[in-house]
Amino acid sequence: MQFNGLNPGLLNGSKEALGLSQDPEGIAIARNGNYDVSDEYGPSVREFRRDGTLLRTFTPPENLIPKQTGGTVNYVDGRPTMVNGRQDNRGFEGLAISPDGTKLYAMLQDSLVNEGSSSDGRRSRNLRMVEFDVATGTQTRQLTYQLESIADIANTNDLPAGVVAVSKTLYLDIQAALVANGVIIPEKIEGLAIGPQLDDGSYLMLIGSDNDFSVTQTGAGVQFNVCRDGVQWCCQ
Repeated sequence: MQFNGLNPGLLNGSKEALGLSQDPEGIAIARNGNYDVSDEYGPSVREFRRDGTLLRTFTPPENLIPKQTGGTVNYVDGRPTMVNGRQDNRGFEGLAISPDGTKLYAMLQDSLVNEGSSSDGRRSRNLRMVEFDVATGTQTRQLTYQLESIADIANTNDLPAGVVAVSKTLYLDIQAALVANGVIIPEKIEGLAIGPQLDDGSYLMLIGSDNDFSVTQTGAGVQFNVCRDGVQWCCQ
């Protein structure tokens, strides 16, 4: 069983069938050593063995499944075709597991399409976090994280009294480093993990890019995911 980053319409010939389409975003390591992976398309959470074998798919909450008018499932289109569920390409992003390993938490990138003023999810401040029971793979509850309103943050760049902003310095210019080593620059750097300190005093750094298949692919199924000197380079 081999998953593919193409969206369901291009991979399966049907917008209703998720099939083997997967846009992985988050990863959590279970106490048994298996990998739990979140996906934007479903939105889905799947558990894999360390060798990549799929073990199971957690049951997503019904209210998060993308549906168009009439109740037909549609994993590809966005508003105004979609009237319920997660927004297109804005499914599960963040993923974390509880310290005791019994609960898994998956966070939506954005609010539901049917929330907010005029049922326009992009105008909602509410983001859903789903709690799954690891033993059964089913939802136990949903939590809401509320973003600040535009009115709260517009034209308020002054810090509250007594608050001092953290300072920052440039550690690594990723683009410059890639260019210097003749490496094609990925489309979008999104993941970062800092490893242990090495013998020379430096630190291991792992950097990941988002393939964004549904954003930059062509109708022929060709994926443009890296750019060089303003030219897109394609990868299947």
